[in-house]
Amino acid sequence: MIHPNPVAIMVVGSGQESLLRGPNGPTELAARRLARALALPHRPISDPLSPDRELQQLQASGEGWLASLPLDPGQALPDGSTWAEALGAWCQPTLVTLGAQQLSSGAAASSTALLRQWRVPLLGLVQWGGTWKSDLRRRDGLPWLGRLEDGAAGEANDATSDLVGLLQQRWTLLDLPIPS
Repeated sequence: MIHPNPVAIMVVGSGQESLLRGPNGPTELAARRLARALALPHRPISDPLSPDRELQQLQASGEGWLASLPLDPGQALPDGSTWAEALGAWCQPTLVTLGAQQLSSGAAASSTALLRQWRVPLLGLVQWGGTWKSDLRRRDGLPWLGRLEDGAAGEANDATSDLVGLLQQRWTLLDLPIPS
């Protein structure tokens, strides 16, 4: 991604922690693939229970980055806060990934509503795996950007470049502030 200023993106998923965690979880895999496509370093979240500290460290770097959150942003943390609340307070641009198996659950709509409630700059939604059904995605009225194929085949021939282009357009459309 060519951008004159640092681009900082948080990638989040929705659902059970077991679906999101680990190096082979869909959120993590999608984040690594997008980081490569955007030429951004992938930054791990070392302490998912401390969103303000993590966001402060990420934004203090002064460089662009892409990070993936290993838990649902709506999950209550021990202090009663949530990542969604912190992402909104930090005006952190965020991208939501959803596994194909989640599409019939309402997870896309609830994730969108949650992030909008906290005024998180929502870049859009990305489907991980499965068959892309553009008519259904348009019908639900949510800010879908596209789909990434799971597996090794997706590395070489998915629509990553189209998705990156749409992500760039969305960044510009939202007129996002540059992280300081």
